[in-house]
Amino acid sequence: MNDQPDPDLTWVVPLYRTGRQARTLASRCDATARSLGLRSEILFVDDCCPEHGYREVEALIPELPVRLLRLPCNLGQDGALREGLRIARGAVVILDGDLQDPPEALAALWPQLVEGYDAVFANRHGRYEPSLRLATSRAYRCSMEWIGGLPRGAGLYVLMNARTAAALAATDTTPIYLLAALAATRGRFTSVEVLRSARPEGVSAYTSWRRLRKGVASTIQALKSRRLGVKL
Repeated sequence: MNDQPDPDLTWVVPLYRTGRQARTLASRCDATARSLGLRSEILFVDDCCPEHGYREVEALIPELPVRLLRLPCNLGQDGALREGLRIARGAVVILDGDLQDPPEALAALWPQLVEGYDAVFANRHGRYEPSLRLATSRAYRCSMEWIGGLPRGAGLYVLMNARTAAALAATDTTPIYLLAALAATRGRFTSVEVLRSARPEGVSAYTSWRRLRKGVASTIQALKSRRLGVKL
């Protein structure tokens, strides 16, 4: 019988072409949580990574508080994250696996959660993408702020309490993106500025066109849930 206490925090990390960064990321996540006096686990969600990144994660399990969830088919970033939310324990922080977002920013996010916010977003800044992609990202985040009622710079580097994570996981039968689903919860949110780095290697799996489509769709979903009272 496993008599270990449940973690205070679960890091939910999508695994797709980021297996080579898994060891560094997991080590930094673990060290950051420990520095705050938190028990944490790092849950990697393998979204059918074509590079078999799960093998890199499996090698970490004896050394670090790591769990691996392998999906039978590719669900895309939001779908993979939602599956991770379903089995996460404690508070949850969603974090990309490409090392652009610093796990150490948890030290700035966590006090806000303790203050009573339902979700705390990292308001990313810095020259981490080409100018055009930065401009479209900022336009999307501004639209989610104005239409969805989310705080400035809200994106998918976000810390949330267990209640909010469970609410998002429960939207698995509804085709709604996570940011729009967060807007629909009408929780108490805030954001903290976080410096984001350029991707150390590889390129994003999201093309500019896919990002644009996702941005438009999630903005429309947020409009329906927040302004028109449509139940999603």
